[in-house]
Amino acid sequence: LLALGNLPEGSKAALRRHERHVRDKYRLRNFLDVKAERGLASAAAYALASQSNLIPIVRGVAADKLDALLRRAGIAAKQQVPPMRILLPATSAATE
Repeated sequence: LLALGNLPEGSKAALRRHERHVRDKYRLRNFLDVKAERGLASAAAYALASQSNLIPIVRGVAADKLDALLRRAGIAAKQQVPPMRILLPATSAATE
């Protein structure tokens, strides 16, 4: 989409922000998955492998911890529990 010549600059900027946001969420999720599967040392190695990994991971973990602290202190409203979602494992298109 970004390669389209007729896309307005505002739209391109929004797409770049969205891409960065999704990539950062992936890095945090991957860090948490590695930590759960192989332990903190492996997760730390993943985080420290690249600054582009480290910054969103630190930001995401800090935001989660701060949010939990504020909720426990009664400063922030308790989170509403979202309805249950079922997440299916990803499959490769080549194996289908």
